Amino acid sequence: MNKRLLLAFAIAVSGFSVTDAQVEVHKGLKWDAGTGLLLNKGGKPMRASRGISADSTQGRFIITVTDAEAAVDSIAILGGEARRINDSIVTTRIPYDKIEAVAALQSVKYIEAVRKASLALDNARKLTRADSVRAGIELETPYTGEGVIVAVIDQGFQYDHRAFRDDEGNSRILAVWNRYVGEEEPTTDIPSGHDGTTGTYGHGTHVTGIAAGSVVRGNNYSGMAPDADIVMVTTTLLSSDEFLEDAQWIKEFAEKEGKPWVLNMSFLSNIGPHDGTTIYDQAMNGLCGAGALMVGAMGNEGYHKVHVTHTFEAVGDSVYLLFSNNPYLGSNYFDFWGTAADGEQHHDVEFVVYNAVTKTFHKITDDILQKCGSSFGEINARNQKEHYNVKAELATLATQLEEEQSNLYLGARITSKDASAGFHAWLEMDEGMFVTVDGYGLEGDSEYLVGQESAGIPRAIGVGSYNNRKIFTNFLGDQYGFNGEEGDISVFSSPGPSLGSDLKPTVMAPGRCVISAFSRYSTPMHPDGLVKDDEDVVAAVDDDGNALDYASASVETSHFYGQMYGTSMATPVVSGILALWLQANPKLTPEDVLEIISKTAIRDEHTGGVQGDWTPTTGYGKIDAYAGLKMALEKLAASNHDLTMPTTQPVTLKKGADNWRILFNVAEEDVKVSLYSLANGEVSRTTLDEVSPGDETVIDLNAYTPGVYIIKIVTPNATVTRKVVVSH
Repeated sequence: MNKRLLLAFAIAVSGFSVTDAQVEVHKGLKWDAGTGLLLNKGGKPMRASRGISADSTQGRFIITVTDAEAAVDSIAILGGEARRINDSIVTTRIPYDKIEAVAALQSVKYIEAVRKASLALDNARKLTRADSVRAGIELETPYTGEGVIVAVIDQGFQYDHRAFRDDEGNSRILAVWNRYVGEEEPTTDIPSGHDGTTGTYGHGTHVTGIAAGSVVRGNNYSGMAPDADIVMVTTTLLSSDEFLEDAQWIKEFAEKEGKPWVLNMSFLSNIGPHDGTTIYDQAMNGLCGAGALMVGAMGNEGYHKVHVTHTFEAVGDSVYLLFSNNPYLGSNYFDFWGTAADGEQHHDVEFVVYNAVTKTFHKITDDILQKCGSSFGEINARNQKEHYNVKAELATLATQLEEEQSNLYLGARITSKDASAGFHAWLEMDEGMFVTVDGYGLEGDSEYLVGQESAGIPRAIGVGSYNNRKIFTNFLGDQYGFNGEEGDISVFSSPGPSLGSDLKPTVMAPGRCVISAFSRYSTPMHPDGLVKDDEDVVAAVDDDGNALDYASASVETSHFYGQMYGTSMATPVVSGILALWLQANPKLTPEDVLEIISKTAIRDEHTGGVQGDWTPTTGYGKIDAYAGLKMALEKLAASNHDLTMPTTQPVTLKKGADNWRILFNVAEEDVKVSLYSLANGEVSRTTLDEVSPGDETVIDLNAYTPGVYIIKIVTPNATVTRKVVVSH
């Protein structure tokens, strides 16, 4: 125990009662701590932040009910709005002064305040760049995502980008829902231009291009599933209630179209229990199933100390947490969860402020906190864990204390009520880190950072990032590089584990400096509109997909490609690959995908371990599109399902320096695989009978002398030939 800290605290705050500073813990309520924060403001909304979504008139909530239709009608009578998700869940917008009235409704079981996420794009712009995510991928596949829907919830879509058109110039976007401009319902009439969001860096355009960008003649920056159907949803507030409504509609739309779907979620929050127990997590879980997959970003907090954990050894022991004073957002949002799920209080929590100049602590009484923010304690009804929230705007707090804001560190004193009490705590991204000042405060870490609202959904595939390239050349011919080792896990990639039973992250994918479609309306370096000499811009094409040089490219009419990085970029790599797998096997479930990844992901010198291992830093390893496709086909062959998605070739090829692997996509009665030398004619032939989907044959190139060869694969319905150069 830090005796110096205890003494300083006792001197600084002596003379006030425990009830002045200690957060009261509520039990048996019909609402969570996020709702309690709003109620503690006396009906006055807090400023919307990364962790809580609010506006000037109403709060946004997800509610469990006994009768959804009755709840929707009753909430409308009270002046709110509600949307049915299923028989037991509704999303709502409720006037602040009606929250308790809604809670009192007989049909309402529990109210959960929505959380506000942020886009999982790393904002440290001086970190480096790399080449296209497709570069170096040795998979030549007929699976292009055709017949599969890739849905993206995001902001910053350029609808008419060439990356979202087919060879004839027709849009590949099936439907859009632009909630940002107030559209109440989705539309299949695809607009031109963009979604109207500002300062979003064209995030949605880049993400969608990685997952499903079209093949164009002018470059090789197409997406993982270039023939997939695309659905774009522009979210308004990046709030969990909208995500749930969006996902429900995507599921209904895909089922109406009769197509499997994968949802990309390149957004997240740090606030939440990190155990998959929220209403949101469980509702999103219920939307997943056969041919219905979700992929979520782990986050970019891998080098930020936004988490802390501690286990006490004796009753009455205390520790202190201090939060950094963030001058950018000027607020702290602290989220504390006990580890015991027994419905009991195991800690006392008091909020304090440390002045780094006077070396003293100030107490935060309820009246001060009410003027600068709010706090709330509960036994959470969903997981029976002890839970505390505090949200404070530091400028207002400094005014109340008559101190300079730059001198102050908001914090908490945690005291054990039981010998083995323990907790986890998080700060919302961009709203501070756990710091040690003058020897005070537990040291923070970068662990247990599974992205809430996305990767934290138990059945979602959680994606981290690794470095795919060292150098890229931009549109002006300038080269940029980074110091990180190629293939290594990206320094920003958030690690797990989850506090639930699911293992997160699931898998790693290329995410550092990926080249994809750039919106002409907003880029990372120029959020108000693209500039040709932006160092991140790499290439441009015209409406027909022909490459343009710098002089001939026009900001007004051309279509641009450029680099971004973050787990936002790694996530759609996986989403697009899952679309390929769904084309091969449209009935894959999240559990199927998890099994495939666990058995096929690559573990190398950068991930450590052997295949099948899982770690909280690297998951099961790096995704392997080819090996996963092979297993998806094997699962199809072992099932009673027919191959319903279109394919254009009988085989998939993986080309390596030492061998070529030939994967059979469909059942074949008779197959001949021959290798021809340009100098000597046929040098080998293999005949295969009764081939099943997922069967594989390998041509070992080490057995042949250097030269040019032709591989010829003949089936009853097709002939495939490819040139191969043996150089060893």
